[in-house]
Amino acid sequence: MPEKPPFLDRLSASWPPSEWWECGAVVAVSGGADSVALVRGMQAVAGSQSEAICVAHLDHGLRGEAGVADAEFVRRLADELSLQAVIGAVDVPSERRGGEGIEAAARRARYRFLRRTAEARGARFVAVGHTADDQAETVLHRLLRGSGLQGLAGMSRARSLGPAVSLVRPLLEFRRRELREYLAGIGQPWREDRTNDDQQFTRNRLRRRLLPILEQDYGPNVVPAICRTAAMATEAQTILLAVAHGLADEATSRQEASLVVVRCGALAGVSALIISETLRIFWRQQQWPEQSMGFSEWRVLTAIVQTPGEVAARMLPGGIRAEKKGDELWLSRP
Repeated sequence: MPEKPPFLDRLSASWPPSEWWECGAVVAVSGGADSVALVRGMQAVAGSQSEAICVAHLDHGLRGEAGVADAEFVRRLADELSLQAVIGAVDVPSERRGGEGIEAAARRARYRFLRRTAEARGARFVAVGHTADDQAETVLHRLLRGSGLQGLAGMSRARSLGPAVSLVRPLLEFRRRELREYLAGIGQPWREDRTNDDQQFTRNRLRRRLLPILEQDYGPNVVPAICRTAAMATEAQTILLAVAHGLADEATSRQEASLVVVRCGALAGVSALIISETLRIFWRQQQWPEQSMGFSEWRVLTAIVQTPGEVAARMLPGGIRAEKKGDELWLSRP
């Protein structure tokens, strides 16, 4: 009898099947090694309960025939594993909002698709294949963009996708190479996305150039060290968010679909860090594009809050207009 791959024991311990098979899980499968390892692993540890798994794949319409081939690969894989599959397609360029980038629009469309798939099936969870390497790349990317403590926190292990759906990252403590070793051991192929080698994207340069240099010069524990920093930042961010949410409630003077009016007096004497975090809460509530807001933009906005009297209007990324009127900061997006 072949030896059970260590990956399966670790996956079972990371996210025990008993936590999800009664509620159902939609597994996002792009066709890449990480997501293929996730669905193969979940199917293996679930055994007779694997009917609780649904495979979901979205073709973003950005890669032409390669995207169509990815979708067909995922469909065949689901058939081979006797799993239900939902294959969707979307035209990402038409999804863009304001100054939103292609990657941000694709991410938003993908999570909307996954949430709706889970809701339609009555599934409680959506599982995605992000790894420790993805976490390290995310933290470095955000750090270079100046996104502050929230950026250092990286991706959360779980978060809400909707009132009844949670996003889960069961592989966040696994290295990418472990997943490929598992797939090679069971003879499972996967698809390679050639855009992952395109050096015009910052994240790809981090993956292909910066992280290998760091590991070569400072040892193989660079990625785990970055992930530990992310875990500590997450704890600090949780405390900061609790304070900021209280201030956001106190400072809100008026809030509509495209307008937020903030009473700056409610933020008097508060540190710039907490003011910035409070303003981020308004961005999320309004569903304004936050990714294009870097450290300098948040610093400018915080300075407006702290400056006595009126301040001339400023335009921020995403088409957000910020204007200080007396003691009030008016944030609007036409």
